[in-house]
Amino acid sequence: MQYYNNSNIKYTIAFTDIFNNYKVEIGDIIYNNNNDNISYIYANIVPINSSKILLGNEFTLNYKSTYNNEIKNLINSIELISLNYMNINNNTLYKLGLEYSYIALAMNNMLKSTNNNIKNMEIDKTVGIAIDDELNCILTILAEILIIVGIAIAIAAFEIATVGIGTSVIAGLLFLGGMGTGIAGLGIGAYFIGNSCFGGW
Repeated sequence: MQYYNNSNIKYTIAFTDIFNNYKVEIGDIIYNNNNDNISYIYANIVPINSSKILLGNEFTLNYKSTYNNEIKNLINSIELISLNYMNINNNTLYKLGLEYSYIALAMNNMLKSTNNNIKNMEIDKTVGIAIDDELNCILTILAEILIIVGIAIAIAAFEIATVGIGTSVIAGLLFLGGMGTGIAGLGIGAYFIGNSCFGGW
């Protein structure tokens, strides 16, 4: 999440909706940015008696409208993704589609309970993101492992070059490229592990 100057924040909304199998937590920060009202929404979906699930999508609406219309369009976008996922013959995507449908329902219920001052406010952009700790953490760690493997391959290429097997120039370039990419990836991955794993968010 971004950090905002408190003087620029106009409204904050916190909403929780509980369903049979899921709890959806929604937060919305409406802030002023260069005389534009921006709405930044996150949704955290928590299966009952389980850990948080990553949806990992960001939805951005870039047209000037009222908050009411912006959120309705955001809900429609999420519902469309939900339907697309649930119509694919894949159990994982079906599950994600089901989770999106709960987020859409929760956002709709949140909108119903939002006061008219906010509903009628002119919004220049709405950004929504679905967040989780667990799967994001797993995927990040897997990426780290792949990067480490890449570095190992690069080192092996260097070793091959030093003993004169194959083309030393190509092996050397592979080494340099692999090491550079690996180190950059490790740095990026370490940041995301810090923010996505072990309660980082």
